[in-house]
Amino acid sequence: MRIILTSVLISIGLVASSCQPPSPSSSAAPEAVTKKEAPAKAKAVDQVPSHVENALRLAKHPFKRASVNVTDVQLESIVASSYEVFDTDEAPVVRVFVFHYDALELVKPAKIARWINESGLIHNGQTSANRLRIVVAGTPVAGPPEEKTAQVMDDFMDAFMVMR
Repeated sequence: MRIILTSVLISIGLVASSCQPPSPSSSAAPEAVTKKEAPAKAKAVDQVPSHVENALRLAKHPFKRASVNVTDVQLESIVASSYEVFDTDEAPVVRVFVFHYDALELVKPAKIARWINESGLIHNGQTSANRLRIVVAGTPVAGPPEEKTAQVMDDFMDAFMVMR
């Protein structure tokens, strides 16, 4: 019984000593290092391609993330949880939206096609779904797409459908 009581008291003492706040002198150095490393870590996170980017690379057309904003109200109207936007780097310019959903029953490609073409965010949008994602590829400007533009849109749609 004494051995158990002694073991319990030693364990409590060890836990209590490890839970004490660190002294100010020992915490100053790690904070300074953390502040210096934070921008580097943020850049590294930004450079890691998303699953969608990796799939869209199969289209063999150079693209970059675009800074097109979809408001929270707009996301709520289409019941999407998040989105990603990409534009091609060279002509013909094609814009690709990928909307992410939390549940399969929320994925409604026809609703997204109507909404996004009417919103002015994209024109001539082709829409397709792949599990919990909907892709829309189209042009950022109004007007009928040229044959080459339509081919680039098709290439992105095909690459998206291969994504798993």
